[in-house]
Amino acid sequence: MSGFANLLILMVIWVIYLLSAWVYIRRRQFSMTMGVNLGIIHMVLIPFTVFAFAGELAGDPGGLIPSVSWDVQRGSVTKILGMIGMYGLWDLVSQCFPQHPPTLSDGKPSVWDALPSLRPMQLMIGFVVLAIMLFIITGVASGGHWADAKAEFLLGWGTPAVLILNIFAAVRLAMLISFAAMYMHDRITLKRFLILFGLCCALDLYTTGNRIFTLQVLIVIAGMLVVRERWFQFGMLALAALPFGILMTMFPLIRVYMHSVGTSWGLSSATAALSEGYMEAKDYYGPSLGIPEFLMGVSEGINVNVLIVVVEEFHQMVGMLMGMGILRGFFFWIPRSIWPNKPQTLSVLIGQYLMGGGSRGVSMGATIFGEFWANFGFLGFAAMPVVLYAINFALSKIIRDTTMRVIAVFVFGYTVVRMPISDFTVLFLFVVVFLNMTRLRNKSEGRSLPAQ
Repeated sequence: MSGFANLLILMVIWVIYLLSAWVYIRRRQFSMTMGVNLGIIHMVLIPFTVFAFAGELAGDPGGLIPSVSWDVQRGSVTKILGMIGMYGLWDLVSQCFPQHPPTLSDGKPSVWDALPSLRPMQLMIGFVVLAIMLFIITGVASGGHWADAKAEFLLGWGTPAVLILNIFAAVRLAMLISFAAMYMHDRITLKRFLILFGLCCALDLYTTGNRIFTLQVLIVIAGMLVVRERWFQFGMLALAALPFGILMTMFPLIRVYMHSVGTSWGLSSATAALSEGYMEAKDYYGPSLGIPEFLMGVSEGINVNVLIVVVEEFHQMVGMLMGMGILRGFFFWIPRSIWPNKPQTLSVLIGQYLMGGGSRGVSMGATIFGEFWANFGFLGFAAMPVVLYAINFALSKIIRDTTMRVIAVFVFGYTVVRMPISDFTVLFLFVVVFLNMTRLRNKSEGRSLPAQ
């Protein structure tokens, strides 16, 4: 199929996804499919549109991820657009059927009652403590590249490292969901919410070097404002996202330098490293930081390059995973000393392939469409709705608090677009435990979302 025909298909796909988004906005109710829809628009359709009009996408500055061309790789582009379009049609058609609102808790005794109770603020304290602890024990605080430090931590500690990192990620996400539920119940003001999570995002960005939590915070805030019909605040958030988006575009280069000299537990060295990273990013982009670069930066568009590589080469070089890349999440707790050939996540397999097998620590995302292509090939378009429905069904049955449940499925839907499903499964299990331990207030358990 020609590049122009692919462009026309992309435009039709945009119409399908925007229609679905409009239905979700009019419905004013959190849902997992709403999160998936927004995730695909943000992290797949936006960079694909830049790709279509630019004609090519440059690789990453480090040279690991190759450049791709809209015309040269038009066959792979057609396959990807087919998967995106099929899911979009399924999502749009499903809106024609009755939507079941979240059910209220029945108040019956549960196995979760045996767990100790947590408050949202306790989760936030736990997040701060764990962030600082991991910053130290992973070696990031001593200086160097954050990704190298994390890779060495995983290789050196093995399964306990995976466990610690997943507990940290679960506490972080449960904290966000519980505070969002407090806002929906008018127990925290929007101003206080923004201040608290602005500080949490700054801490997370600096200590982990990863943007996913910041993106989750932004999408949850947007969802809260849409559901509560706070359109003025939503507009202000959109305006504030412009300068923030520029910073996030430059962040992949900033984070290379921000820990380069170590913190030395002194502000001056950390500030100097951040300044050096900012200047390097400014020199790299220079006057070329236009709208395409901005859009690719805020949507982590480099994942589209990886997606193209997966569709073109993964089955020939690695082989079809036959679902093991997804099921791996249930076996994460088995040490490699017992199961040496335990499957890797797709992101790690891609990193090994692009690195020539030289590193187990490098991981690269290929979005949810790369995940299902690598596991099932052309059947991925049929497997994807089934797996997402199963995740949504499970969440709706095991998260007790109604408000936290609907927010959780929404943010999970957004996250699964970017995150390997095996990693998502592990995170999902830990977050459920923390959410079922969390009490907004005893009298609020089982309450549904307010109408406004």
